[in-house]
Amino acid sequence: MQIKHWKSGHKEICGKRNATGSRKSIVFDIEDSEPKLKDNQVHTSVDRFGNMTIRGADKKAREELYEKGGNRFRKAPTAKNVHGDKEFIVKVQPPAGGPFQSPWMCYDGPTRSFQAYIPESTADLSQMFEVMQRDGVQMPIMDDPSVLGYKGYFMAQWEGSSVRVFYDRVVSPQAW
Repeated sequence: MQIKHWKSGHKEICGKRNATGSRKSIVFDIEDSEPKLKDNQVHTSVDRFGNMTIRGADKKAREELYEKGGNRFRKAPTAKNVHGDKEFIVKVQPPAGGPFQSPWMCYDGPTRSFQAYIPESTADLSQMFEVMQRDGVQMPIMDDPSVLGYKGYFMAQWEGSSVRVFYDRVVSPQAW
């Protein structure tokens, strides 16, 4: 795993580490960020346009779901770096049931060139959550309006197959 990560671009990024200065950040590998699914388990997500993405299903299962009218993507989703070396904005949202019980959703906008899940074991998530509570967007949860959920918009940058999310400051909420 470490060798794979090193060869996927970490070696070059390591030399740039000083470029991030003292900015607080978390890093997660896109390839390791998918929710852990058991056999025959499927994870679906729907974007704001009503397009459903299905993970964990083989091609035949996706085709069957597509025929039922739910899935517009016949291929398994893949993360694409459309931003190059430039920083871009991501939306980060911890699970409503508790920020450290399951992975956090992270995606860029408005194109959603990737949607990933930050493993709940990622270092410094508790510090990022404090920033979200203080400066992020709070919203009541639909299932229980007495419970608040949080989301935050942050600057991020690709580093090989990993994404670094800078949580030194929250970016203004985005319309996407």
